[in-house]
Amino acid sequence: MNRLALCLALGASLLAGCASVGKDAARSSYAVDDDRIVAIERAAVRQGVTVIWLNQPMKRIAVGS
Repeated sequence: MNRLALCLALGASLLAGCASVGKDAARSSYAVDDDRIVAIERAAVRQGVTVIWLNQPMKRIAVGS
């Protein structure tokens, strides 16, 4: 009985995760935000700081339908 409840809970959470993806997700994509990267790196140079990007800033872009 406990395995059945666990399987049902897991299935429900997976379905809820899929449902949370909005309609806009199908019409948009992500790209690196070059303008923000340049602005941050310029500010870092002025302050004498080195920037190491682990995750570059991203921006949402519309995909033509």
